Parts: sequence; C-alpha cells; structure tokens
Amino acid sequence: MSLAKRATTILTVICLVAMLPARGLAQSESSQAPPSPPPPEGNLRMPESYVEKWKSTRTLGLSVAMNLTMTLFGRYIMKEPGDPAFVVTKDTIHDNLKHGFEYDDNSFSANNWRHPYQGAMYFGAARANGYDFYRSTMWSFIGSWLWEYTGEGHHPAFNDMVNTTVGGVSFGEVLFRFSQMITDNTATGSGRRWREVGGFLVHPLRGANRIITREAFERHANPEDRFPSYFGGEFRFGTQTFADDQIWDENLTKFFLSFNFAHGDPFHGGSLTPFEAFRFGIDLTFNNKPHGISRISFPGVIAGKTFGEKGGATHLLTLSQRMDYLDNEAYTFGGQQLGASLLSRGWKLGSVNARSEAHANWMILGGVSFGEVLFRFSRMITDNTATGSSRRWRELGGFLVHPLRGANRIITREAFERHANAGDRFPSYFGGEFRFGTQTFADDQIWDENLTKFFLSFNFAHGDPFQGGSLTPFEAFRFGI
Repeated sequence: MSLAKRATTILTVICLVAMLPARGLAQSESSQAPPSPPPPEGNLRMPESYVEKWKSTRTLGLSVAMNLTMTLFGRYIMKEPGDPAFVVTKDTIHDNLKHGFEYDDNSFSANNWRHPYQGAMYFGAARANGYDFYRSTMWSFIGSWLWEYTGEGHHPAFNDMVNTTVGGVSFGEVLFRFSQMITDNTATGSGRRWREVGGFLVHPLRGANRIITREAFERHANPEDRFPSYFGGEFRFGTQTFADDQIWDENLTKFFLSFNFAHGDPFHGGSLTPFEAFRFGIDLTFNNKPHGISRISFPGVIAGKTFGEKGGATHLLTLSQRMDYLDNEAYTFGGQQLGASLLSRGWKLGSVNARSEAHANWMILGGVSFGEVLFRFSRMITDNTATGSSRRWRELGGFLVHPLRGANRIITREAFERHANAGDRFPSYFGGEFRFGTQTFADDQIWDENLTKFFLSFNFAHGDPFQGGSLTPFEAFRFGI
C-alpha cells in the first residue's frame, strides 16, 4: 500500500472513532435513554475538563498528522512525485541529523508567511489542549524541529526554525483567540455547527482537537477569556499603484481590500496576559504576485506594567512581540521582532486628550528581497574547495557581504572544512561596469563645492533570463550601488 493510501486510511479511522458515541459501541436504539434537557447555565461542564488527560499525546499526534499531510501534499500535489524535497526515508532523516542546520533559499512567501502559519498550528494545538502561552511555545519548537528533520528531504534550515517557532507563537495566539471568539460552547443546532466550521477554518488544528475531545458536539461552558475587554476593526478598499505613472495604468494599479482589528485594550486595568491586547491587519491585493496576500501584521503585548498615573495621564511599559509580512510588486519585507514600548494616554493639551507611543524593537530574523542578491554574491565569493590563505580571504569576503550567512558557516563548520560547492554557485552569465566622476544636484555652477559631489558607481548583471529552461527566483537580476 502506498504512503498516501496508508495516510488516508489512518485519517479516516481517526475521524470515524472521533464520531463514535461517548458510551459504548453496542448500544441498541431501544436501550438508549431518552435525551435529557440541556443543563442550566450554572451547571455546565467546564472546558478545561475535556483536555485534562492525554494532552501531550493529542498535541504531538496533531502536529505529526499535520507534518505528514504537508509532506504528502508537497510530494503529490505541489511537486512531481519524484521530487527529493518531499521524499522522506530513514536515510534522509539520518542525513539531516548528521548534517545539522544550514540556511535555505526558499521563496520569500514560504519562509516568511507559510512557515509562521505552520508554527501557528503547532502552537494552537497545544493551546487547545490546555497549555498556557509559555508552555505552548515549547510545542511550536517541537513541531518545527520534527518538520525540519523528518518532514522534508533536504537539510534543516536555521531561518525556517526561527520563523516557524517564533512566528508561530505570535501568529498562533492570534488565530487561537480569533477561533475561540467564533465558537460558542453553549450554542445548539445549526448555529453551533456553523460556528464550529468557522472556528475550524480559522485554526484547523484547534478545530480538529475539538472533534477528538467532543468539545465540538457537547454543550458546555465557554472559557472566561473568550471575549476581550475591547474589540474593534476597520475595513478599507481601493486601488494602489507601485510606480510614478498614471494610476489608471492596468499593469501598475491593483485593487485591494484591507482589514484591521484591535483585540483588547492594554489600559483596561489589571494584569495583562500574553496577547490579551494585540492588533491584526491583513491586505488582499488582486492580481498581486506571487499570491493575493500582500500584508499580514500583528503586534501583541506579552506583558505590561502601569506606572506614573498623574493628572489623569496613564503610562504603560510593555514587552511585545511582532510579526510582519509585506509582499507586493514594489518591495518585500518579513520578520520576527521583540520589543519594548512606552504607551501613554490621557495627556491634556488644552482641550485635547492626547496619546503617545514610543517603541524599540529587536529584529530577531528579517528578510527583504535584497537578501537574495546578497546571498548569491556571498556564495560566489566563498569557495568550499579552496584551502589556505585563499580560503580564509574568501570566507572573510563572503562574511562582509552577508554576515549572517558567514556566521552560519562558522557555526556549521562549512567555513573550515573542504567540501563541494553548490551546483548553482555561478550564474550562466555575469558582467559589470564601474564609473566615477562628479554630479551636481542643482541648476547652478558645476564647480560649486556645496552642490557637486564625487561618486563611485558599480553595476552588475547576474544571470541571463533568456538562458532557457526554468528560471529560479533571482537567478537573473541586476544590481547597482
């Protein structure tokens, strides 16, 4: 039996077992008691009682099931059946464990959007099973580690681990809370069913866990933190252009929908729990490349402390986490951040109530479209087959062009050991030009010292888009500085 058929059979059995009656398999219709009326609100079963037992087993099982689903999807739907990236065997797992981490060059959306979403599923599976925010971060890491070492045929990637684990924490908590708001454990009938479908679509692994534990079918109490102290949102639509040209130019102008939500109020009083207060934004842009999601952004408060309440003004010092994903035809940016913020409100400026915010963020891992250019230049400079002083100078040059790639080569010892170069280290074509001179920035005398600047100009051409065959991202580009 093929791997796909075996996985389908296993998932079918799991679903059938989840739908079985809670008491026994051999009850006849005549032996069943008549349905009892729903219990009063005060006597409803508490939600945490459904997940007290086997929580670790369910969380791990859901994470492994998701990894298996993604492997099969990548192998049989997204890729050709023989693609080595999704062919997982004992040999590939052993090779991954032996080789360790490297830095991969997957697409921007794969690294900065799909990997955080993947981590969000691991994190949410733990939250659905009763783990708190901090313990759930462990499951985001475990799920990511299992995927990198056992879910793919190619070697584990350091940047994937960071994006999946760290991005999965913030993304996962946001989706978990949205899904929790949609479902209503006290509802019945068609209203209950539609709410369960909605909650499942927002966070599939939370929805699957509710089916397994039968929370999705039984009437019981809602969690106390189901709704925030404040919830608001806005919706915008229109067109946006990515060039200094006519806004009606069809090739440059895109129609977009923008949604922004505010969940919770950091000034509501009391002790802030992680992501009790966060902002969430998403933009959908039509005919956008490579897909329709052009923005995802959510900063959330992990912890906060109020101080210095004087004259009606309130000040709040917070620790926050943020994920950003921007991808349109003008630029790309994605990253995971931790930060500290000073939030103040209630300032009196005459008759005006003012608010102020001051933020300091640390970018744990970020990426822009420029990163692929630097990565390819750095890889051209280093030579894994070189030895001696030549090797050391090449490693230094590659490090200066892309410091994190250089640091990763030191950690993995690629910088010291002689091994094969990447097959696409050099492009099919490479050329460049160098210019220097003076340039003036005003309609005035060119010899005016204050207006004229000396400049150096470097321009390079990497690859040839007409080379034939299938082009990989940034195989052909132009770079000028």
